[in-house]
Amino acid sequence: MRELDRIQYVKIADSFVKTNKTISFRGHGEAKLYISQDKPETNMFFYSNKIRKIFINKSDLQTYLRDARYEYFNQEMGYRNGDISQNYIEYLNEVNKLDDTIEIKLEASPIISKGRYYIRSGNEIWSFLRNILIPIISYFQIVKYVDDYAEYIRFIPFIDYNYDRLKFNQEKKLSKKISNETNDIKKQKRDADEQKKYRDKLIDEFGRCILTTINIEALLQACHIKPHRFCNKKEEFDVNNGIILTPTFHKLFDSGFIAFDKSKLVFSSHILGQRQEALIKKSIVTYNNFKFEERQKYIDWHYQNIFKSPS
Repeated sequence: MRELDRIQYVKIADSFVKTNKTISFRGHGEAKLYISQDKPETNMFFYSNKIRKIFINKSDLQTYLRDARYEYFNQEMGYRNGDISQNYIEYLNEVNKLDDTIEIKLEASPIISKGRYYIRSGNEIWSFLRNILIPIISYFQIVKYVDDYAEYIRFIPFIDYNYDRLKFNQEKKLSKKISNETNDIKKQKRDADEQKKYRDKLIDEFGRCILTTINIEALLQACHIKPHRFCNKKEEFDVNNGIILTPTFHKLFDSGFIAFDKSKLVFSSHILGQRQEALIKKSIVTYNNFKFEERQKYIDWHYQNIFKSPS
Protein backbone atom coordinates (compact mmCIF):
# COMPACT_ATOMS: atom_id res chain seq x y z
CA MET A 1 0.00 0.00 0.00
CA ARG A 2 1.40 3.39 -0.97
CA GLU A 3 0.41 6.96 -0.29
CA LEU A 4 -1.72 8.50 -3.02
CA ASP A 5 -2.59 11.94 -1.64
CA ARG A 6 -3.01 13.87 1.59
CA ILE A 7 -4.79 16.91 3.01
CA GLN A 8 -2.62 18.68 5.57
CA TYR A 9 -3.47 20.91 8.53
CA VAL A 10 -7.24 20.44 8.71
CA LYS A 11 -7.91 22.71 11.66
CA ILE A 12 -10.00 21.60 14.62
CA ALA A 13 -12.17 24.62 15.31
CA ASP A 14 -14.04 25.46 18.50
CA SER A 15 -17.28 24.80 16.63
CA PHE A 16 -16.31 21.14 16.03
CA VAL A 17 -15.39 20.10 19.59
CA LYS A 18 -17.93 19.34 22.31
CA THR A 19 -16.12 19.27 25.65
CA ASN A 20 -13.04 21.47 25.23
CA LYS A 21 -14.50 24.70 23.84
CA THR A 22 -12.43 27.76 24.73
CA ILE A 23 -13.82 30.67 26.73
CA SER A 24 -13.74 32.97 23.71
CA PHE A 25 -16.09 30.77 21.64
CA ARG A 26 -19.72 31.85 21.36
CA GLY A 27 -22.23 29.31 20.12
CA HIS A 28 -23.11 25.62 20.46
CA GLY A 29 -21.02 23.94 17.78
CA GLU A 30 -21.78 21.17 15.32
CA ALA A 31 -20.54 17.74 14.29
CA LYS A 32 -19.41 18.74 10.80
CA LEU A 33 -15.70 19.18 10.09
CA TYR A 34 -14.57 21.95 7.72
CA ILE A 35 -12.10 20.64 5.14
CA SER A 36 -11.62 23.38 2.53
CA GLN A 37 -13.39 25.42 -0.07
CA ASP A 38 -15.71 23.31 -2.21
CA LYS A 39 -13.63 21.84 -5.04
CA PRO A 40 -14.16 18.74 -7.24
CA GLU A 41 -10.87 17.23 -6.10
CA THR A 42 -11.94 17.47 -2.45
CA ASN A 43 -15.10 15.53 -3.15
CA MET A 44 -13.16 12.94 -5.13
CA PHE A 45 -10.76 12.57 -2.19
CA PHE A 46 -13.55 11.56 0.23
CA TYR A 47 -16.21 10.07 -2.04
CA SER A 48 -14.39 8.14 -4.74
CA ASN A 49 -16.14 4.84 -5.48
CA LYS A 50 -12.75 3.13 -5.02
CA ILE A 51 -12.63 3.84 -1.29
CA ARG A 52 -12.89 0.68 0.76
CA LYS A 53 -12.25 2.00 4.26
CA ILE A 54 -11.83 5.25 6.23
CA PHE A 55 -10.13 4.76 9.59
CA ILE A 56 -8.13 6.11 12.51
CA ASN A 57 -5.44 4.18 14.39
CA LYS A 58 -5.41 3.72 18.16
CA SER A 59 -1.66 4.46 18.17
CA ASP A 60 -2.30 7.87 16.58
CA LEU A 61 -4.85 8.71 19.28
CA GLN A 62 -2.38 7.64 21.98
CA THR A 63 0.29 9.86 20.43
CA TYR A 64 -2.16 12.76 20.22
CA LEU A 65 -3.11 12.53 23.90
CA ARG A 66 0.55 12.29 24.89
CA ASP A 67 1.31 15.47 22.91
CA ALA A 68 -1.83 17.21 24.25
CA ARG A 69 -1.00 16.47 27.87
CA TYR A 70 0.72 19.84 28.39
CA GLU A 71 -2.37 21.83 27.38
CA TYR A 72 -4.75 19.53 29.27
CA PHE A 73 -2.91 20.23 32.50
CA ASN A 74 -1.72 23.84 31.95
CA GLN A 75 -4.74 25.17 30.03
CA GLU A 76 -3.09 28.28 28.63
CA MET A 77 -6.11 29.10 26.47
CA GLY A 78 -8.87 28.84 29.09
CA TYR A 79 -11.96 26.66 28.65
CA ARG A 80 -15.67 27.22 28.91
CA ASN A 81 -16.22 24.11 31.05
CA GLY A 82 -13.42 24.97 33.47
CA ASP A 83 -10.73 22.43 34.35
CA ILE A 84 -10.35 19.95 31.46
CA SER A 85 -7.53 17.97 33.12
CA GLN A 86 -10.04 15.88 35.08
CA ASN A 87 -11.05 14.16 31.80
CA TYR A 88 -7.53 13.32 30.62
CA ILE A 89 -7.02 9.96 32.36
CA GLU A 90 -10.55 8.87 31.44
CA TYR A 91 -9.90 9.66 27.76
CA LEU A 92 -6.54 7.87 27.85
CA ASN A 93 -8.13 4.76 29.36
CA GLU A 94 -10.89 4.79 26.73
CA VAL A 95 -8.33 5.05 23.92
CA ASN A 96 -6.32 2.16 25.33
CA LYS A 97 -9.42 -0.06 25.16
CA LEU A 98 -10.04 0.64 21.46
CA ASP A 99 -9.20 -1.74 18.62
CA ASP A 100 -5.93 -1.05 16.82
CA THR A 101 -7.87 0.34 13.85
CA ILE A 102 -11.26 2.04 14.17
CA GLU A 103 -13.45 2.60 11.14
CA ILE A 104 -15.02 6.00 10.46
CA LYS A 105 -18.21 5.93 8.41
CA LEU A 106 -18.88 9.28 6.76
CA GLU A 107 -22.40 10.37 5.93
CA ALA A 108 -23.52 9.50 2.40
CA SER A 109 -22.73 12.96 1.07
CA PRO A 110 -20.74 16.02 2.17
CA ILE A 111 -22.22 19.26 3.45
CA ILE A 112 -21.71 22.28 1.21
CA SER A 113 -22.45 25.66 2.77
CA LYS A 114 -21.54 29.01 1.22
CA GLY A 115 -18.84 27.40 -0.90
CA ARG A 116 -17.29 25.59 2.09
CA TYR A 117 -16.84 21.82 2.13
CA TYR A 118 -17.66 19.86 5.31
CA ILE A 119 -17.80 16.17 6.23
CA ARG A 120 -19.69 14.51 9.07
CA SER A 121 -20.09 11.09 10.65
CA GLY A 122 -22.54 9.48 13.05
CA ASN A 123 -19.91 7.07 14.40
CA GLU A 124 -19.17 6.73 18.09
CA ILE A 125 -15.51 7.40 17.30
CA TRP A 126 -16.47 10.71 15.65
CA SER A 127 -18.29 11.75 18.82
CA PHE A 128 -15.31 10.61 20.91
CA LEU A 129 -12.95 12.71 18.78
CA ARG A 130 -15.13 15.74 19.40
CA ASN A 131 -14.68 15.11 23.13
CA ILE A 132 -10.90 14.66 23.29
CA LEU A 133 -9.63 17.13 20.67
CA ILE A 134 -8.43 20.57 21.79
CA PRO A 135 -9.42 23.37 19.39
CA ILE A 136 -7.12 25.95 17.77
CA ILE A 137 -3.90 23.94 18.28
CA SER A 138 -5.20 20.57 16.98
CA TYR A 139 -5.29 19.42 13.36
CA PHE A 140 -5.88 16.39 11.17
CA GLN A 141 -3.54 15.06 8.54
CA ILE A 142 -5.85 13.10 6.25
CA VAL A 143 -3.89 10.60 4.15
CA LYS A 144 -5.18 8.54 1.23
CA TYR A 145 -3.48 5.23 0.42
CA VAL A 146 -3.97 2.89 -2.51
CA ASP A 147 -3.19 -0.76 -3.22
CA ASP A 148 -3.95 -2.94 -6.23
CA TYR A 149 -7.63 -3.15 -5.33
CA ALA A 150 -8.89 -0.10 -3.47
CA GLU A 151 -8.24 3.20 -1.70
CA TYR A 152 -8.08 3.85 2.04
CA ILE A 153 -8.25 7.08 4.08
CA ARG A 154 -6.50 7.52 7.42
CA PHE A 155 -7.19 10.38 9.86
CA ILE A 156 -4.15 11.40 11.94
CA PRO A 157 -4.83 13.93 14.73
CA PHE A 158 -1.90 15.98 15.96
CA ILE A 159 -0.99 19.01 18.05
CA ASP A 160 0.98 22.02 16.79
CA TYR A 161 1.52 24.43 19.67
CA ASN A 162 3.22 26.96 17.38
CA TYR A 163 0.77 27.21 14.48
CA ASP A 164 -2.21 29.24 15.69
CA ARG A 165 -1.66 29.81 19.40
CA LEU A 166 0.29 33.03 18.73
CA LYS A 167 -2.74 34.49 16.96
CA PHE A 168 -5.01 33.31 19.77
CA ASN A 169 -2.79 34.90 22.44
CA GLN A 170 -2.58 38.16 20.51
CA GLU A 171 -6.36 38.34 20.39
CA LYS A 172 -6.52 37.73 24.15
CA LYS A 173 -4.01 40.52 24.80
CA LEU A 174 -6.23 43.02 22.99
CA SER A 175 -8.74 42.75 25.82
CA LYS A 176 -6.21 43.61 28.56
CA LYS A 177 -5.96 47.01 30.19
CA ILE A 178 -3.57 49.59 28.75
CA SER A 179 -1.23 49.27 31.72
CA ASN A 180 -0.84 45.55 31.12
CA GLU A 181 -0.26 46.16 27.42
CA THR A 182 2.46 48.67 28.30
CA ASN A 183 4.13 46.12 30.56
CA ASP A 184 3.91 43.56 27.78
CA ILE A 185 5.64 45.93 25.35
CA LYS A 186 8.46 46.55 27.85
CA LYS A 187 8.88 42.82 28.43
CA GLN A 188 8.86 42.13 24.68
CA LYS A 189 11.61 44.73 24.21
CA ARG A 190 13.70 43.14 26.97
CA ASP A 191 13.12 39.70 25.48
CA ALA A 192 14.01 40.98 22.00
CA ASP A 193 17.28 42.43 23.33
CA GLU A 194 18.09 39.15 25.09
CA GLN A 195 17.13 37.16 21.98
CA LYS A 196 19.52 39.24 19.84
CA LYS A 197 22.40 38.61 22.27
CA TYR A 198 21.45 34.93 22.36
CA ARG A 199 21.43 34.69 18.54
CA ASP A 200 24.77 36.51 18.27
CA LYS A 201 26.39 34.03 20.68
CA LEU A 202 25.02 31.04 18.74
CA ILE A 203 26.13 32.48 15.38
CA ASP A 204 29.60 33.04 16.85
CA GLU A 205 29.63 29.39 17.93
CA PHE A 206 28.17 27.73 14.81
CA GLY A 207 28.53 30.27 12.01
CA ARG A 208 26.02 28.37 9.88
CA CYS A 209 22.88 26.24 9.92
CA ILE A 210 23.86 22.93 11.53
CA LEU A 211 21.88 20.92 8.95
CA THR A 212 22.15 22.75 5.62
CA THR A 213 25.51 24.54 6.26
CA ILE A 214 23.99 27.76 4.87
CA ASN A 215 25.99 30.64 6.35
CA ILE A 216 24.15 33.73 5.07
CA GLU A 217 23.50 35.51 8.36
CA ALA A 218 20.14 36.98 7.26
CA LEU A 219 18.86 33.40 6.81
CA LEU A 220 20.04 32.10 10.18
CA GLN A 221 17.78 31.85 13.21
CA ALA A 222 18.46 31.02 16.84
CA CYS A 223 16.35 27.96 17.65
CA HIS A 224 15.61 26.93 21.23
CA ILE A 225 15.90 23.15 21.66
CA LYS A 226 13.62 23.19 24.69
CA PRO A 227 11.01 25.79 23.61
CA HIS A 228 11.13 29.16 25.35
CA ARG A 229 7.61 28.74 26.78
CA PHE A 230 8.71 25.66 28.76
CA CYS A 231 11.97 27.12 30.06
CA ASN A 232 12.79 28.42 33.50
CA LYS A 233 14.81 31.65 33.84
CA LYS A 234 18.13 29.83 33.71
CA GLU A 235 17.22 27.80 30.63
CA GLU A 236 15.56 30.39 28.40
CA PHE A 237 18.79 32.02 27.21
CA ASP A 238 21.25 29.21 27.98
CA VAL A 239 23.38 28.89 24.82
CA ASN A 240 23.44 25.11 25.32
CA ASN A 241 19.67 25.22 24.78
CA GLY A 242 20.18 26.66 21.32
CA ILE A 243 21.21 25.76 17.79
CA ILE A 244 21.29 27.66 14.51
CA LEU A 245 18.84 26.67 11.77
CA THR A 246 17.36 28.18 8.64
CA PRO A 247 13.67 29.25 8.93
CA THR A 248 12.25 26.10 7.33
CA PHE A 249 14.20 23.74 9.55
CA HIS A 250 13.47 25.94 12.58
CA LYS A 251 9.75 25.46 11.92
CA LEU A 252 10.16 21.71 11.37
CA PHE A 253 12.11 21.37 14.62
CA ASP A 254 9.74 23.55 16.70
CA SER A 255 6.72 21.66 15.36
CA GLY A 256 8.21 18.27 16.25
CA PHE A 257 8.51 17.01 12.67
CA ILE A 258 12.26 16.48 13.12
CA ALA A 259 14.34 15.82 16.24
CA PHE A 260 17.57 14.32 17.49
CA ASP A 261 17.40 10.90 19.14
CA LYS A 262 20.71 11.02 20.99
CA SER A 263 22.99 11.88 18.05
CA LYS A 264 20.74 10.69 15.21
CA LEU A 265 18.38 12.95 13.25
CA VAL A 266 14.88 11.42 13.10
CA PHE A 267 11.74 12.34 11.21
CA SER A 268 8.01 12.23 11.98
CA SER A 269 7.45 10.09 8.89
CA HIS A 270 3.81 9.25 9.60
CA ILE A 271 2.87 12.93 9.38
CA LEU A 272 5.34 14.22 6.80
CA GLY A 273 4.79 11.39 4.34
CA GLN A 274 7.46 9.78 2.17
CA ARG A 275 7.57 12.51 -0.46
CA GLN A 276 7.90 15.40 1.99
CA GLU A 277 10.50 13.55 4.06
CA ALA A 278 12.57 12.82 0.95
CA LEU A 279 12.50 16.50 -0.08
CA ILE A 280 13.59 17.58 3.41
CA LYS A 281 16.45 15.08 3.47
CA LYS A 282 17.77 16.44 0.16
CA SER A 283 18.43 19.81 1.87
CA ILE A 284 20.44 18.28 4.72
CA VAL A 285 24.21 18.29 4.20
CA THR A 286 25.58 17.23 7.59
CA TYR A 287 25.21 17.48 11.33
CA ASN A 288 28.24 15.40 12.34
CA ASN A 289 30.14 18.43 13.63
CA PHE A 290 27.39 19.28 16.10
CA LYS A 291 28.47 18.93 19.77
CA PHE A 292 25.66 16.84 21.24
CA GLU A 293 27.16 16.25 24.68
CA GLU A 294 26.83 19.85 25.89
CA ARG A 295 23.19 20.00 24.83
CA GLN A 296 22.10 16.43 25.57
CA LYS A 297 19.59 17.19 28.35
CA TYR A 298 17.77 19.66 26.09
CA ILE A 299 17.90 17.33 23.09
CA ASP A 300 16.43 14.50 25.17
CA TRP A 301 13.66 16.81 26.45
CA HIS A 302 12.75 17.88 22.91
CA TYR A 303 12.69 14.28 21.67
CA GLN A 304 10.48 13.12 24.56
CA ASN A 305 8.07 16.09 24.64
CA ILE A 306 7.95 17.82 21.23
CA PHE A 307 8.87 15.22 18.62
CA LYS A 308 5.80 13.62 17.02
CA SER A 309 6.89 10.03 17.34
CA PRO A 310 4.79 7.44 15.47
CA SER A 311 4.83 5.13 18.51
